[in-house]
Amino acid sequence: MNKLEKKILSDLVFDAWVLIPSWLGLSSLIVSWGVNGGPVLNFIGISSLLAGVGLLATKFIYNVDTIAEKARESIKLQEEEERNKELDHLDKILVANRDPEDQELLRELRQIFNEFKKKVENQETITAITVFGDVKKIFDTCIAHLVKSNELMELSKTTKNVSSRKAILASRSDILKEVKDAIVVLLETVNEFHSKDVSVNSSDLSELTEELKLTMMAAKKTEKMFSSDKLYSEAEFE
Repeated sequence: MNKLEKKILSDLVFDAWVLIPSWLGLSSLIVSWGVNGGPVLNFIGISSLLAGVGLLATKFIYNVDTIAEKARESIKLQEEEERNKELDHLDKILVANRDPEDQELLRELRQIFNEFKKKVENQETITAITVFGDVKKIFDTCIAHLVKSNELMELSKTTKNVSSRKAILASRSDILKEVKDAIVVLLETVNEFHSKDVSVNSSDLSELTEELKLTMMAAKKTEKMFSSDKLYSEAEFE
């Protein structure tokens, strides 16, 4: 059961109109069983439980779409809140490394992404969904690059070998350049998206997404290079 299904089930079961009669019925049956109660308590208990089950079935049949949409929105907001906390934490880490460059890049990325998100979040066109999806992928990849950049910065501080330290910092510079190039593409794409009526022109959409895809390919290539191979021998860190 995925997160959305769990949320829908929770909203159905723990709704007050379902929970109260069910709780009342179960309590009545427990009391009746404990004190050897008569048919009145048993009737109240069974009737209340049936009422709760009936209300649950009714909500599932007639309101499941509305409940699912609310659950989807709730999960989306929760994930965004968690993501923002992670980015705030990353911001503090980047401040601590005393190099303002990656911190400024992070804040610029967040500003571009959040402003674009606000403008397209209520649009349900294929164009808006497609472009936003590509923008988000590049944003997430850039964030991963900034994390790697900080790791290399910290590694350089503990590396005694001068040539190794220079090589590490050069690699870090390459990563930051990838992020800067991606930011340029994002800004151009966002500006072009709002300057054209791309909702009715598929060729415009292709132009917008093609450059984003090329940027994604370059970013993934860089990420793979830095994650799959050891750039330096462990002996050089000593």
